[in-house]
Amino acid sequence: MSTTQLHTLQATPGTSTDSFSVISTTGDHDIDHASIEHFGVDPEQHEKVSSLPPVDRGKDAWLFIAGCFMVEALIWGFPFSFGVFQKYYSTNPQFASNGNIAAIGTSASGLMYLSAPIIMAVLGRYPVLARPCIMVGFVITISMLIAASFAQSVTVLILTQGIGYAIGGGLVYSPCMLYMDEWFVYKKGLALGITWSGSGMAGVVLPLVIDIGLGKWGFRTILRIWAVVLVLFAPIVLYTVKPRLPIAKESGPKRISLDFLTASTFWWYQTANIIEGLGFFLPGIYLPSKFFSNPPSSFPFFFALPTKIYL
Repeated sequence: MSTTQLHTLQATPGTSTDSFSVISTTGDHDIDHASIEHFGVDPEQHEKVSSLPPVDRGKDAWLFIAGCFMVEALIWGFPFSFGVFQKYYSTNPQFASNGNIAAIGTSASGLMYLSAPIIMAVLGRYPVLARPCIMVGFVITISMLIAASFAQSVTVLILTQGIGYAIGGGLVYSPCMLYMDEWFVYKKGLALGITWSGSGMAGVVLPLVIDIGLGKWGFRTILRIWAVVLVLFAPIVLYTVKPRLPIAKESGPKRISLDFLTASTFWWYQTANIIEGLGFFLPGIYLPSKFFSNPPSSFPFFFALPTKIYL
């Protein structure tokens, strides 16, 4: 296998001629299609491309995926396990009379979905903010969990465990997707599959663990325990989730391209995604209430509660 590396600059189709993509080829034909203009790479560092970690392979690339897997499990797995919290809150005399308990979980997961395009658009325009965004997101998420542990009403739980958690979680999660294009090209499908499996694994394990914890210690202690878990894992995520391409020291705002809106392929995929989304969340909404109102005696059905959607 040849160790000779060829570094050229190729104009990115559909952009101005001063927008280039770094093409780095080795014997494995590794190609980095990340746009220098989009990610804010310092033009003076073009000649230093050979010092960058390789795409699709290597320690740094797989550490990045490990960090993304943790984020998916920690940030998304918790609201995906809200069914057991809903059962607890619905049987707790302090909250049982309030009919808005379900809004806590839907606020947490729904707002993270809705905020992701906005956050990623901002980070795409100001890439220098991406890594600080992770730290700020962890601070907000942890603070909201601690605040929720002192809640005396469902309204406060919606504002903290729901809306506040979603804001912080979205800030932590979005940089993972932003950096994915830098680290993986040919193996992007594998990388995304491993990342998204984190929420599936958490969806299997966390409801069982949280349900036991709620029965023993109550929701206040469980929320504080999960805040401590995030504190312990935050440094690992900050170390592993990082950009592959160097950011220009004086990088200004980057132009956001909306050219994809003119592609028919995008609209076909988006239409299919919307139709699929209409049914995707229904089991998660109705399974908890159906299960806990008439719990079956067999363990397999209970095990299906967290796995119905998330696997």
